[in-house]
Amino acid sequence: MEKVERFYIGPQIDMPKIRSEARAGGVPTVAVAKMGNLVFTNGVVSNHPETGEHVAGDIRVQTRQGLENLKMGLEKAGTRFENVVMVHAFLKNMEDWPAYHDVYIEYFPHSIWSIEERVLLVFIWSAEWSVEVI
Repeated sequence: MEKVERFYIGPQIDMPKIRSEARAGGVPTVAVAKMGNLVFTNGVVSNHPETGEHVAGDIRVQTRQGLENLKMGLEKAGTRFENVVMVHAFLKNMEDWPAYHDVYIEYFPHSIWSIEERVLLVFIWSAEWSVEVI
């Protein structure tokens, strides 16, 4: 079996109930695992990659920041959006879907026909976040 490489971007986000094995102080803004040609990401939210602070704004602002964070993680693992097979997005409010999707297709213009996108309405445990992208 091939070795799993791990990449972390950003400071640890202090989560009292969640601790990363690699980082006992919290979880990174973006965590990526790579094995061979496969890359897996954690849920990515709209925290600033340098400060770890929440980037406030409407669903468009939060989606754009989350996708920029995801882009950094993918690039650090040596890949890019064109190689993504599936995206899951968790929205706090399904009424935000059209605005979320407008930003999403800026980053995944090829996805209309080639990748699977799933959008789910879920309880997001932080009141600050409106979207989480995996």
